[in-house]
Amino acid sequence: MVNIKKGLKLYNLNVDCYTDDILGLYDKGLYDYIELYVVPNNGDLIGYWEQIKKDKNIPFIIHHAHSSNGFNLALKEREKQNLDIYKQTLVYADKLDVDTIIFHSGMNGDIKESARQLKAFGESRAVVENKPYKPVSGEAWEYCVGCSVDDMKLMLNECGCWFCLDFGHAICSANTFKIEPYSFIESFLSLEPKIYHLTDVYDMSSEIDSHPHLGDGVLDMRRIFSYIKDSSYVTFETVKNSKTDLKDFEKDMLWIRDFI
Repeated sequence: MVNIKKGLKLYNLNVDCYTDDILGLYDKGLYDYIELYVVPNNGDLIGYWEQIKKDKNIPFIIHHAHSSNGFNLALKEREKQNLDIYKQTLVYADKLDVDTIIFHSGMNGDIKESARQLKAFGESRAVVENKPYKPVSGEAWEYCVGCSVDDMKLMLNECGCWFCLDFGHAICSANTFKIEPYSFIESFLSLEPKIYHLTDVYDMSSEIDSHPHLGDGVLDMRRIFSYIKDSSYVTFETVKNSKTDLKDFEKDMLWIRDFI
């Protein structure tokens, strides 16, 4: 058994659709913080999230926009655009008083460029998340940057940032690199993750990320929870089945009670 801080993943676009459940599930103790993904060019939505925080004093962390929303640290030609999106994200981070901003390293580029650009932000709250090598289906990119332990070490050493271990991403990369998935996950633990991302996994041999609900896949959850240190932050990124309620997330949080 491990004691964790449970995170609810939402997007800044999710205004006025989950309000009752956001507040109610927090009152029930089914999550401890919100990890908010900030889609750029939506600064007008910050007031909703400020009110959510004020209503229940809910802690927030921020997930920075990534390549699907135009932010790509791995490409030098995107530097100006990246800086603009980062400045937009800062509005959310500062107004919600967060101590963690999660970044992806980018796509189709160079991890050293990713480190250079992130370092230039001078962002003391930065946390970098490992990625699968292969993008999800439908994306125009050929590969993700930041999918190996060496990539993450470079980012942490160059930028002085923290590490987010995404278990599903690690399994996908392990399959690309032809490494046993659990041993590949274990190789990341020496980086002392500040936060973890967790869903179940449909296929332990797949190179493509999926986000099934807990118990719907084949991931050895008891083994996974044995990797997580007490009092760690764990954001559950399982898919949202409904646009009006969070009953599926509530079910996930009840399902893990045997492990925490």
